[in-house]
Amino acid sequence: MKKLVLVVLLAVVFSASARLEAAYTKAVATDPVNLLQNDLFNITYETLVSSNNSFLFGFTLDNNYENVVGYTFEANYRWYLRDVFPVATSGLKGLSVGPYGILGLYSWDNPVNHETSNDFYFAVGGSIEYKWIWGGFQVEPILSVGIPLVKESYAKKFRWGLGVSLGYAW
Repeated sequence: MKKLVLVVLLAVVFSASARLEAAYTKAVATDPVNLLQNDLFNITYETLVSSNNSFLFGFTLDNNYENVVGYTFEANYRWYLRDVFPVATSGLKGLSVGPYGILGLYSWDNPVNHETSNDFYFAVGGSIEYKWIWGGFQVEPILSVGIPLVKESYAKKFRWGLGVSLGYAW
């Protein structure tokens, strides 16, 4: 009987501590996988807008090819799927999915006429992520797929990728 009481007591303590854990509502992060793919700098900011939804805004300074510099701006809406896994999560933790849009502006020196050329890129897509947070430190594997919506563009290819977002949540 004592063992049963101890097990019930421990279950109550652990479930209460899970509920008392801070609900992280904001996060800032970078993706080192993108940095390895010649991006010079990338940063995202995510904020919770309801108990299960968030907005994410991102900026990337891109240098994928010689003499080409690009700036991309990203907006992402996320739904946190709290019912998929029976784990007590709140805030910016757990599995999320959502659409995104990316606007890119590219500039490079044209070797033929020695003038600066510019190009525009716009894409929409979707992503799936799972975010873990330990004491404010976040790790988030990401899978994203996107389709460009411009006919002629410097970066008109199908966009997909894996990433790992590392950052801080509060």
